[in-house]
Amino acid sequence: MRIIETRVNQAIEYTPEQEAYINPYYGCTAGCPFCYWLSFGGWENKIEVRQNIPQVLEETLRNGLKPDRLFIGSYCDPYMEGIEDVYGITRECLEIIRSHDLPLTVVSSIRNRLILRDVPLLKKMRGLRVVAELCRPDQIALLKKGVPSTNIEVANELSAAGIEVWATLAPYLPGITNPDMILRNLDGRIPLYMDPLDIQKGTIQEERMIRFIASDYPELAQCYESCMYDSRPAFEEMMAEYKENNRIKCFPIPQ
Repeated sequence: MRIIETRVNQAIEYTPEQEAYINPYYGCTAGCPFCYWLSFGGWENKIEVRQNIPQVLEETLRNGLKPDRLFIGSYCDPYMEGIEDVYGITRECLEIIRSHDLPLTVVSSIRNRLILRDVPLLKKMRGLRVVAELCRPDQIALLKKGVPSTNIEVANELSAAGIEVWATLAPYLPGITNPDMILRNLDGRIPLYMDPLDIQKGTIQEERMIRFIASDYPELAQCYESCMYDSRPAFEEMMAEYKENNRIKCFPIPQ
């Protein structure tokens, strides 16, 4: 994994739905085989560290360009292991966002405990929400072995500290992810948002998923020959089982 230090001219980016995002880094170290961003050139095998993004963000907000809510982390995990603990750019951005009193949503896999470093600051922020992505294969594998997953432990600690936490399981992997297991371990105040697997033929995601199933879940190879490309029936069947459980919800996440 190469680490490249870069500079940016723009701190805030907007989705087609006009959600305002800031990404202190470009790239991710998680290596999920189904990742949407795998299709984007230059995504893999490098992390861009946007060294000046705190200064650009401060200038942008000082000039009055303030969104109703700011998200941090879309095509990066703002708390990547070995990155944020070295560069601290997410922390700098949080301090700036706090000084401008902007509502904030933090999106992270929280696979390590680094976000807990920022709890005192996060608790001071207006309209704070942490979205914990629980779909990471390494964390799911821990749960299946009966070992507590770090991301669920951290989500629970954040919730216990009084921070609003929403969890996501996107995508739901038939035969692999077990909502019951997650709910049993997850703080009862945390809702779990679900979304089906969406893999298209001839894509890098297809290649990676085939390799992942063959390596980690060979007993499911036959199942994934079909359900990988049409997971909606399995997803809807699973959701029907939880129709009385108000903690299980479908995407999209409310803003």
